[in-house]
Amino acid sequence: MLLSGSIVFLISALLLILTVRVRARRDPGTRERRKLEPQGMDVWCWFADFERRGGRVQDTETLEGVDAMRASSIPWRVSSRLILLMAFTYLATIFIWGWWVVPLAVFIVIGVGGALGEFTVRSRDREAEGGKYRGSGFSVAAGLLLKIAVLCLAFLLLRAAAALLYIAPVLPYLLLVALLILLAVVLIDRAHLPARAVEARIRRMRIATFADNTPESAILYLRSFDDDTARIYSPLSGTRWYEPLLPHRVRFEELLEGWTYGEATQLVAIGRPGEPIPSLGAHRSYWTDDSWQEAVRRTAVRCRAVILVAGTSEGLGWEISQLSQMGMLGKTLLVLPPDTPERSALRYRTIASATGRPNDPFVDSDLALASIPAISYTEHGELVHYISFGRDWAAFATAEIHKLRTLAGKGSFERSGNLSQIVDQASRVAAIEDPEERAAELAAARESLHVWAREDPADEQPGTREDADIHHVREGKRIDGHP
Repeated sequence: MLLSGSIVFLISALLLILTVRVRARRDPGTRERRKLEPQGMDVWCWFADFERRGGRVQDTETLEGVDAMRASSIPWRVSSRLILLMAFTYLATIFIWGWWVVPLAVFIVIGVGGALGEFTVRSRDREAEGGKYRGSGFSVAAGLLLKIAVLCLAFLLLRAAAALLYIAPVLPYLLLVALLILLAVVLIDRAHLPARAVEARIRRMRIATFADNTPESAILYLRSFDDDTARIYSPLSGTRWYEPLLPHRVRFEELLEGWTYGEATQLVAIGRPGEPIPSLGAHRSYWTDDSWQEAVRRTAVRCRAVILVAGTSEGLGWEISQLSQMGMLGKTLLVLPPDTPERSALRYRTIASATGRPNDPFVDSDLALASIPAISYTEHGELVHYISFGRDWAAFATAEIHKLRTLAGKGSFERSGNLSQIVDQASRVAAIEDPEERAAELAAARESLHVWAREDPADEQPGTREDADIHHVREGKRIDGHP
C-alpha cells in the first residue's frame, strides 16, 4: 500500500503543481514581468530620462510589501491548507485509517479554519460593512459544507485510486486509476465553486449605494464593459471562505476589489443593462441611457476614490473627461491592464486625449507602456506614472494600495526627480571598479540620498523614501553585474 499510495499522491501533487505553473505562464502580466525584470536598469534609465524631460514617476518596485507579494513561497503558503490535507490523506491511505478520518480533517481545516479566518479578516477591516452576513448564516454554512463535500469526494477518490492500484496493477485498472486521479485533481481545483456561488447570491441581495446615496467610504469603479471578462493570475487567492485552495486566474475587477481591503466599504459600478450579474467584484447599480451619466457624476463627487480601467469606448472617454472637468483626477487611479502593445497604446492615448490636458508629459514607448500599470495625479494636479517591471498582479495591487493610502494621508508620492538622481548615483557607483573606492562612493551616495529625503515636505512619511532610494542603488549595482 505504501508504494501504490505514494505513486497516486505524487502524480496528483505534480498535476496540481503543473496546473498552477501553466496558469502563471499563460498570464500576460506575468509574461511581461519575466521579459522586463532582466531589463530593470533599462526601464529605470528610460524613466529617469523621462523625469528629466518633465515627467514624474512613482516606482512600485520599492513600495512597502511588494517583495513579500512576489516571494516565490507565496503559492506554497497560499496552498498550505491543501498541502496539509493531501499529506494527511496520504498517511490515512498508507496506514489504512478509517474512511471517516479524512472527512473529519477536511471539516476541521476548511470548515472551522475558514470560519475563523473570515472572522479574523472582517474584524481587522475597519472599513467593512457591519453584519455583511447578517441573515445569511445558513447560506454561508451551506456553502462551506458544499466545499467540504467536494473536497472529501476528491480525497476519497485518491484513496480509492491507491487501493485499486494496490489490488489490481494491470492495464485496464491502470486506466481507471488514471481517471480517478484526474477527476480528483479537477474536484480539488474547483471545490470552491459552490461556496463562490453562495457568496455571489449573498452579494446580490445587497443594495449598491450609488449617486446621492453613495457613502464617503465607497470607491467608484469605472471601466469599459468589454473589460468585464478580463482575467489575471493572482497567487494570493484562497484567503476567504469562498475562494480556491490553489492560486487561480481571477477577473481583473475582482483583483482590484480585493485590494480595497481596509480602505473602503464598497466598490460600486454601473452595470450593463440585461447582463448576467457577475458573481464577485464591484456591486452593480443599473441606470437608463438617460440617467447613468448624472449618476456617475454624483457618485464621483461623494466617493473616497475612483478606480478607472483605461479602455477605448466612447462612454469611458466621456467619464475620463468629466473627472478632469470636475477636478476629480486627484482622487482617481487610471489602470492600464495587460494587453497587446497596440491596444495598450490605444488605451493610453484615450486617457491622454480625454483628460484634455495637452501640457501633461506622456510617454511614447512600448517599453515604457509595458512598465506602467497605472497613472494618477497629485493633489496639485501633477501627472504621475506608476512604473513596474511588467504589469503583473502585484504591480496593480501595490499601485492601488499606494494611491488609496495616499488619499487617506498614510503615504505620499516620490519627490519629483527622485528616480533620475537615484539612477545617476547608481551609474556612478557601478562604474567604479576599485572595491574600496566603490564602497566609499556608495556610502557618499547613501548620505546624499538621506539628505535629499530630509529635504522633502513635512507631510511626507519619514523613513520610507530613504529605504527605497538605497534599494535603487543596490539594485542598479546588481543589474549592472557588480557585487
